[in-house]
Amino acid sequence: MLVQILFVNDSKNVDQLRYIWRHLVKSNNYKLIYVDVQNLYDNIQNHDKSIYKEFGNKKIISSFSGLSRYLSSFNRDSTIIISTGFPRKESLKRFKLYNELGLKWVKFQLSSYIGSRKNVFFLTIKNIISTKLYELKYGKLSPSFSISTGNYSNIIQSWFGLRKTWSLHTLDYERYLENPETNESRTLVYIDQNLFNHPDFKRFKISNDFDKSEYAAYLSTTLKSLSNCLNLDVQVALHPTSELIQYKEIFSDFEIHENKTIELIRNAKLVIGHYSTSFSYCVLFKKPIYVLLPPSGSKHIKKASITTMKNLNLKYCNEILDSKSSINNFFFYDHRKYREYVKDYLSIDEDQKNLGEKIERYLDSLFI
Repeated sequence: MLVQILFVNDSKNVDQLRYIWRHLVKSNNYKLIYVDVQNLYDNIQNHDKSIYKEFGNKKIISSFSGLSRYLSSFNRDSTIIISTGFPRKESLKRFKLYNELGLKWVKFQLSSYIGSRKNVFFLTIKNIISTKLYELKYGKLSPSFSISTGNYSNIIQSWFGLRKTWSLHTLDYERYLENPETNESRTLVYIDQNLFNHPDFKRFKISNDFDKSEYAAYLSTTLKSLSNCLNLDVQVALHPTSELIQYKEIFSDFEIHENKTIELIRNAKLVIGHYSTSFSYCVLFKKPIYVLLPPSGSKHIKKASITTMKNLNLKYCNEILDSKSSINNFFFYDHRKYREYVKDYLSIDEDQKNLGEKIERYLDSLFI
């Protein structure tokens, strides 16, 4: 029996659905369909639409009645709906619809944390407690299974004996494994974090109240100075939420690239930035990283930058400009810190094939 799996996205957490999709798309037992119930693809501005390319079979639905009609066309004996995260009022309405239509559905949540061990520990514990409270309040609507990335988060969850908690590599690590070859050209790559207008600042009420024009001038001047000092060409890896037009004004002397971060890091001689999950690729491809000074007045950026520096034993890039040492002394990284980072936050010791098998067995058990 060919089972149809509907990946229903009712939030911005497209990444979470991709984790499961990537493991099930290899199976011949399922037909996968990505269902966008908020028209996110067309309506969310500054969103990296390239992440939708992995979903080969897509259905865009913009209304609740449209979703109801669409789901009514599926056979309840051979269909499973997969959803993610904690529901809002709109999500609860959809979950009740699934029940009314007699469709099998499951929820999963993803714990994917990168940072210091202390931060990962408390975030994982917070997630576990939230899940328990959630189960008490919603019962049937609680997550059916949980997935964590990296060995450290997996160890913490195993301490609590959580059931149906599986671990896997991060997507960054999986992409790296697809092509681990690295090259080296005379390029300095700046990893943009969109500190001007990152949507998370508004979403999580993070203050980014600093002089934007002053910061833009600092970025441009610093990159030019580093380029001259190290004799490297500057390449800007634009953040998915950044506006290309705005950055063309700031970096008029440099090449700016959209959706090419991995490729740029793979070929870089040196990488600089504030803090970014893309630093994971620098670690995997063993590229030296230097950190830019945070804008004055931004406590969040300063804190995040310092955490990153401690994790990987990094230095501020002004040390390059202030130093009289040979430029060759700056192309190094802490081998031990890089290895620990990969082991703790990016990879797991288990065979990834086992995860796909576990998920398949779990989904198949729903029809017994």
